[in-house]
This record gives sequence, structure tokens and C-alpha cells, in this order.
Amino acid sequence: MRANPLIVTFASVGYWPLAVNFLAALARVDRTLPSLLGIVCLDAKIASSLHDIGAPCLTREHLRINSSGATDVGRLWQRRLQLALTLTSNGIGVIFSDLDAIWQGDATKFYHKHHASVIASRGSFPASAVTAWGASLCMGFITFKPTAGGVALLSELVDACGITCNDQITINEILLTRARLRWSSDRWPSVPGLAHQPALVRHGQGVLRGTEVSITLLPDRLVDRKCIGDQETNSSSKLTPVRHCYGYALPGKSDHHEGILNNLTLWFLRDGWEAAAKSPPLQRYLQNVSTP
Repeated sequence: MRANPLIVTFASVGYWPLAVNFLAALARVDRTLPSLLGIVCLDAKIASSLHDIGAPCLTREHLRINSSGATDVGRLWQRRLQLALTLTSNGIGVIFSDLDAIWQGDATKFYHKHHASVIASRGSFPASAVTAWGASLCMGFITFKPTAGGVALLSELVDACGITCNDQITINEILLTRARLRWSSDRWPSVPGLAHQPALVRHGQGVLRGTEVSITLLPDRLVDRKCIGDQETNSSSKLTPVRHCYGYALPGKSDHHEGILNNLTLWFLRDGWEAAAKSPPLQRYLQNVSTP
């Protein structure tokens, strides 16, 4: 079994700036972290650009692109589940991190600290999970371990998803209705949105395919979803290992993400970084394009 998990994200050419910023953020935390990242390339152009800077694709996916240039996200989410099942079945843990889930600390420590098969950040949908539990599991930052429980859950998810699905709805519905997930306390206070006990780590257990599935849900102080204020005005945010700003995601709008991240002081690329020569090694390239 591999000691360190593989960090996995997905990118197309429209998300090239976000991919470079994500790599730069990892390198600021620990210069070895980019070596743990596997980027699933969704088109030939992003694959070529990553190759040029010494960051080859983990895999390549050729997904249907519609007339507006958007990827078939349902198929993308299906492939994400299938990839997680393949990796965990082969003894490799996986951390899925969206490109706008910016690391300010070494979030692989969650993997080693918590013994659960799944370690997730908090989400606000689907409504069925939020109503029952006070929060849901968010697929934008989530870890699957190569345990019997992790593989059982992913096998169930892949079968339920079929060809296309919303993976966040699927995982929460499966845990709610089939695994009969129960938390360490019966349920959280029924508070709308993300205002539920943000400081508490939650642990739960369920059963799928005759196998116990254990879940750890991380608090907002570890994976910040509200992102109120920037690092200079909100000193507590400096301690947050991951900031994944809830409500800002707009599929296909990389420039929108860039503006949001810049406003939150989570944009780490120099002005004019695009003009830097694309050449390996990756560490040197990131030094050339990153802010001090």
C-alpha cells in the first residue's frame, strides 16, 4: 500500500491559469507537494502545456464538449468515481481537490491523522443530506482511502452512477439511504447553510456490501467554505489548511475564479506570468511565475 495519497484534480485548457496557480500554492506549502499531484487532462492543449513545464498528465480523458465549450460534467464526475475506485483497489489513496480549493497547509496530514475510509469537507447539497445531518459531504475536497470500506463505497457509487451522474448527490444519497450512515451524535442542530457547528470534526459509520464504511467530516476551520475576508483582515484564515470558497464556482469561468482568488489573496502568480518560458523542471518554472 502506498504511504502517501495521490492528489488528483481535473483540468482543461480553459483552466490552465487555475492549474498553474494550484501548483504554485502547493509549492508554497511544501516544494515536494507538486510531485504528489496527478492532473487528469481533459484536452490535448492542457496536456501539451503541462508536459512543457514538467508536469505530465496522470491520465487523459476525451469527454464530449458542447457548443458553448463546456465539458459533459456528468460524464466527468462518473470518471472521477471510476478513477478513485481504480486507485484504491490498487492500494493508492486519493485526495480529490478542485483547482479552486487552495491549499495553505499540508492537507495530506488529514489522510494520516484520521482513520476513516472517507475524509470530506462540508457541503450544502443535496438537501436530503443537509436536512438529515446538518451538512453534506463535498466532492470538491475529499479523500478516499484504499480500505475495504473505501473500496465498497466507491464500488457502490460507480454502479449507481452508471454512465453519468452528479457524484456529490450520489455519494450523499448512497450514504443516507443505503449505508444508513449514523454520526457520533444523532444529528446536528438544524441550521440552514454552512452555519452548523463549524469547529467540530464529525465521525460516522455505515454499512455497504456487508462492509463497514467510516466517514470523517472536516470542520470549516480546516477546510474553509465561507471565506469571509482575506488573509490580511481575517487572521484565522491564515491557519486554515484549505480554502474552498463556497458559492463562487462557475463552470467554464476561469477568469471569474481568478478574480475571486485574487480578492482573497489566494492568487500566487506574478503579473505577466503567462509570458514566462514553459520549460522543466517544474520547480524552476513555478519559481519563475510565482509571487514572492
